[in-house]
Amino acid sequence: MIRLLLSILLFFTIVNLHAQTVIQGTVSNQHNSPIPYSAMGIKNSRVAALANENGSYRLVVPDSLQHKPIIFSAIGHVERSMTVIELKTNSNVVLDEKIQTLNEVVINTIKLKEKTVGQRSRPMLTFSRMFDHTVPTIEQGSIFEIFPQTRLKSFRFYIIPSSKFSKINLKVNLYSVNGNTPDKSVLNKTILFQCTTTGWQHIDLSPYDLKFKDMDKIAITLQLIEHT
Repeated sequence: MIRLLLSILLFFTIVNLHAQTVIQGTVSNQHNSPIPYSAMGIKNSRVAALANENGSYRLVVPDSLQHKPIIFSAIGHVERSMTVIELKTNSNVVLDEKIQTLNEVVINTIKLKEKTVGQRSRPMLTFSRMFDHTVPTIEQGSIFEIFPQTRLKSFRFYIIPSSKFSKINLKVNLYSVNGNTPDKSVLNKTILFQCTTTGWQHIDLSPYDLKFKDMDKIAITLQLIEHT
């Protein structure tokens, strides 16, 4: 009987441990397809997580923040806010796809300037903050100046050699800039990059057709997904 009870408890999605709630579930779209690497968390707090490639997530919420809404977001989808009570009832979250409206297209002969952004010299920093397990969704990056008519060609950065990991998987995020602070995502596709943990890295962004009009700055950040 004790073994049977233990087996049943292991299947519960919500588990209370040490004045906190552990929420485990999946994030999918309205067609029931999983959304990989979606983000969820409580704003202005250290409570955050990323879903894996299968859309599965695990989020730990302390009791002191149980009343705060949890925001689920993913590139190309409408952001959704849910309460802990709602997630205790059903932790499988469905995000609606964004409907892209096409404005009137004006064809002109303005040639976009291609730009490679990133570091030109070795920085005096490492990506160690990304491996802070108390903040699993931490991002590191910079704000770059761009031309008013720009096609982003590539991004380069340097990782100081480390013997801890042989390779890491990163998610690339691009944001508009408001008051020297990253603001809204300007991506409509998820960009992933796998690299070694040493030396110069180069991300080819040309396949994503990243064109920017009337913007003079852009923020690019890197976010750790997993490492081996």
